Order: sequence, then structure tokens, then C-alpha cells
Amino acid sequence: MLLLNGWIMSLLKTGKRTRFISGLTLLLLYGFLAGWPVSLQRAAIMGGLGLLAYYSGRLNNMLNALALAGVVILAVNPAALLDISFQLSFAATFGLIYIFPLVKARINSKRWWDLVLVPLCAEIMIVPLVAWYFNLFSPISIVANLLTTYITGGIVILGFLGFLAAQVTSFLAPIFLYPAGALIEILLGLVELLKNVPGAYHWTGPGLIIVLLYYAGLGVLLWSIAANRQKLAGAVLAGMALIIAGFYIPAGWDDPGRLKVVFLDVGQGDCILLKTPGGKFILVDGGGSQFFDVGSLKVLPYLHRCSINELF
Repeated sequence: MLLLNGWIMSLLKTGKRTRFISGLTLLLLYGFLAGWPVSLQRAAIMGGLGLLAYYSGRLNNMLNALALAGVVILAVNPAALLDISFQLSFAATFGLIYIFPLVKARINSKRWWDLVLVPLCAEIMIVPLVAWYFNLFSPISIVANLLTTYITGGIVILGFLGFLAAQVTSFLAPIFLYPAGALIEILLGLVELLKNVPGAYHWTGPGLIIVLLYYAGLGVLLWSIAANRQKLAGAVLAGMALIIAGFYIPAGWDDPGRLKVVFLDVGQGDCILLKTPGGKFILVDGGGSQFFDVGSLKVLPYLHRCSINELF
């Protein structure tokens, strides 16, 4: 949004003050339209600091801006620290503003490689969080993000321009909204296509220790890359690959050859999960009622947390 605003203002040959005010107004307007979720609060604070740095003629340190955004958000709402969107937003942004420049400087890649590195660096930071909160690991998420990120950005920009145009006259809005609708159809088609790729996603339930080990390893890896310790970086990278490979350890591996019976509280009915000595899982009577979707809200999350991907 800010880049688009800056481009339009440059075409109009406006001064710094006009660009600053228009950019800040755009940030606030978009924030109020979106309802100020935590991720947008972070983006707005960092964007505002960037505009202020541009207006004052100073350099903008993105890491300092990210830290200040976190302090401001937590000062207003300390509970945001436990919010999933807060953690994912700040983790992904850290990957973009710290890991991306670090990796790019070491591999001296071509500019077109940035299209791959940008979503990759963000994904590196959020993989364990997604696995922890949603019990999901998607090995093709890098490809998915590469294909969908820029389409989503186009949808947001065109939709916002359509909203602004509609305030002037309803005849202008379709100029932006029809292309936005076409991009949405393309996006939905891509998601459906990628979802049906064999092995596109895997249900897993990593423990907190695994998540902490991943981030500890990532911290050592980044330090070794910055310090040019190539052997250490290779060893840590191999260890992190083993941690991710652990997501595919089948459920029940630690209790082989034994029958296990688990009763789940589903309200009406008796939901029983059986693990056979051969390592197969059988679900008996999912329970539930017409007023409460027990399958989606209780049974399925439990199966995913236990890394159970198949029932017999």
C-alpha cells in the first residue's frame, strides 16, 4: 500500500510532507477498515516509523522498528504475547528483515532468487509455530507461498482501490474489483490444486521441547552464518533437518506391540480410540449431536495432536 502510494505521489511530483501525510492517512484508513488485528498493528507501527524516517531524512533500522512495534503492542495489551497472530506476524517479519539479508549476502544470489528466498526466510521462522498450534506441517508451503503471496498482495491492493473508487462513484469501482475477483478465482484454484498434491501436508503433534530445540538450533545456525562458521552451520542445519524429519515419526512408535484404548469425552455417546498391537488406529463411535460438531472441535484436533494421519 505504501509503495503504491509513494509511486502515485511521485507521479504527481508532491513534496515529502504531502507524501508523509498521505501515507500515514492511508495506513490509518486501512487499519480502521481491517479492524486493527495484531499483525496490522505491527505493520502500521513499522510503516509509520518508515514514513517518519523518510520525512526526517534518516535511515530506518527495521529491527529496531520491529522491536518498538512489539513494545508498543505489548504495553497496550500484554495478553497479545500469547496471541497466535502476534507470534506468527513477528516471527515471519523477523525472517524477512534479518534472515533474508543474512542469507542473501552469503550466497550472493541473483535478483530473481529473491522471489524464492523471501517466502523461504519467513517460512523458516514459522514452521514450528504452525506445527505446534495447528498440528500441521506442509512440505510444499514454500511453493504455495511463492505462488500465492504476490497474488494475495494484488487482491488487497485492487480491493482497497476499489473501495476508494466506490466512494467517488460506483462506476469506477468495477475497474478494480473485477480484476480482484479474477485473482481470487485464480488463488482458490491454486489452493485447490496444491491441496491435492500427494504429501502436500502432514498432521503432526510436536512437543514443546521439539519447538524450543528448533528455535535454539536456528539461533545457533544464524550466529554461525554471521560468523562464517561453515562447518558449524552445516552440522546445525543437519540437526534441524532431523527435527523436521521427526514430524513424520508415526503415532504409537514409542509403545509398540501393545493394545491401547483411549476414551474421549464427547458429551453424548462414547468415543473410543483403539491402537492395535500392529500400530493401527481404529475410532469407534464419534459421538456428538446436531448442536455441536464434536468431530471437528474435539475428535479431529486430538487425532492431529497425536500425529494420527490414518484410521482403519
